[in-house]
Amino acid sequence: MKLRILLIIVLGICMLLMSSCTTSHDFSLVVTCEDFEDNPNNESEFTLEVGDKIRIELCANPSTGYEWDYKMTEDHIVMEEDHDYDEPEGDVVGAAGTEFWTFEAVNSGNTEIRMEYTPPGTGSTKDPWTLVMIVTVE
Repeated sequence: MKLRILLIIVLGICMLLMSSCTTSHDFSLVVTCEDFEDNPNNESEFTLEVGDKIRIELCANPSTGYEWDYKMTEDHIVMEEDHDYDEPEGDVVGAAGTEFWTFEAVNSGNTEIRMEYTPPGTGSTKDPWTLVMIVTVE
């Protein structure tokens, strides 16, 4: 009887230890308006495990007509989990806010996420801001 209880306790502890080894990691990337003005083409590299997430904060101002969009070279490696926008603080008309994007690693492999901040349609004379993320999921 005591042996069974001891065995159950040991198995429970082992299961807890094993589950703590499989936790995912969150990575963060913040790119401000000033960062893009200094360098309109930014690049980052990430090495992830399945379940890890990348949270990106990008300068954005929808009142200008510009918007962030992205394309991936491989759609089945990383998937968009969330996308949100926070208004600027205070009553500053025309001020930029922040867009938040969260991507989750879902399969092993390599992909490139290319994000561009461009106006809708065509004919803009301004070069788009770009963020390229090279992602390896192991």
